[in-house]
Amino acid sequence: MDRETEIHKIPKNNDEVVNFIFKKGKNNLLCIGVNPKSKEINNHSIDIIERIASENGFDGWFIVNLYPKIEESASLLEIDVNEKLFWENINGIDTVIRRNQFEFKTVWLNWGSEINSFNQIYLKQSAYYLFERFERYKLDYVSIGEDINGNPLIPQISNHQKFQKFDYKNYAKKIKSTTKILPQILLNGYEFK
Repeated sequence: MDRETEIHKIPKNNDEVVNFIFKKGKNNLLCIGVNPKSKEINNHSIDIIERIASENGFDGWFIVNLYPKIEESASLLEIDVNEKLFWENINGIDTVIRRNQFEFKTVWLNWGSEINSFNQIYLKQSAYYLFERFERYKLDYVSIGEDINGNPLIPQISNHQKFQKFDYKNYAKKIKSTTKILPQILLNGYEFK
């Protein structure tokens, strides 16, 4: 691969998980998908993300997912969440933003209807918890449109796709009103059960 792209896996020896894929620029975009689709960087997917980011004024991007487990489709993910992996992912994303090395101002949401996949309720919980964490950072939220259920669309191959503002606050409220959200107790970023 000729671009300066980095892949970070947690834990490092686990080929079933991809937490972060990024290319650092001067104006960086945080992209949130539903789950990684393969162990390898998919050049085609990266090309789509890089093109859309560039067309919207971003020269760097940082890709994370609602859940970091590699599976061809969200519907194939396990029904019972791996809680350790779930919270490592949420806390890892929060840490990247808090450290401010990428100076994110904008978050591109793009998980589409896959968030409604079968019984993986933890995908919606992840979207909710991420919003809760992001509130303190005063970020702007964008998508390339919404599906009929109000989910932020996944990018497709097409011509120019302009970012639109996305009301993540109301989206998170809707999740909270329709999904069982367990309270989390945090002290200095650590959860207590």
